[in-house]
Amino acid sequence: MEFGVPHLIVDIIIFLLYSLVLFIIIQSKTKVFKSAFYSIFVATGFADIASLFSACSLRVNREASLGEDYKSFTMFCILITSFMAHMIGNLLITFNRYSALCLMHIYNKIWSGKNVLVAIVIQYVISIGVFAHVIRGHLEYIPGANGTATSKGIQEREIDFTIRFTYIVTCICFDKSWIEYKIAHRMETMDKNRWCFGT
Repeated sequence: MEFGVPHLIVDIIIFLLYSLVLFIIIQSKTKVFKSAFYSIFVATGFADIASLFSACSLRVNREASLGEDYKSFTMFCILITSFMAHMIGNLLITFNRYSALCLMHIYNKIWSGKNVLVAIVIQYVISIGVFAHVIRGHLEYIPGANGTATSKGIQEREIDFTIRFTYIVTCICFDKSWIEYKIAHRMETMDKNRWCFGT
C-alpha cells in the first residue's frame, strides 16, 4: 500500500490547529470563554483531537505495514477511534445553542456550572461504556508477501457478556441519576409551595 505523505501533512496541520484553538480557549481569561458553550466545546475538543490522532495513526499503520511490533499501539488507536465522546459533545453543543435561542428564560438554570460538569461527566461515562467491550478484543493481522503484516481488524471475545454487562451498568447509573434528579426536583417544588402558601 502506498504511503500518503500529503494526507499525513494535512492531518498534522489540522491536529496542530485544533490543539492551538483549544489551548487559546483554555488559557484565555475572557469571561465568554468560561461559558457553558466553551466548556462543552473544550471537553468535546479533547475527544476530537484523540479521534484525529488515532485515525491518522491507524491509516499510517496500515499504509506502512508496521505489523505486530506495533500491536499495542494499534489496539490503543482502535479504542480511541471507537470513543464517541465527540458525537455526544456535538449533541450537547447543539442543545446548548438551541436552549440559548429558544429557552432564554431558563438557559442559566439549565447550563449552571454544576449541570455543565454533570453533562461532561455523562458524555465521557457513556462513551467509555459504549466502547468498553473493545478492550477484550484481539487484533488480527494478514501476512504480506515481503514478510510484513497488515492489521486486518479486531476480533472481539465474549462480546455478548461484555455488552450485556456494560448495558446493565449504564442503565443502573442512568436510572440512579434520574431518580436522584426527580427527588431533588420534587423537594425543590415542595419547598417553593410551602414558601408561596406561608406554611
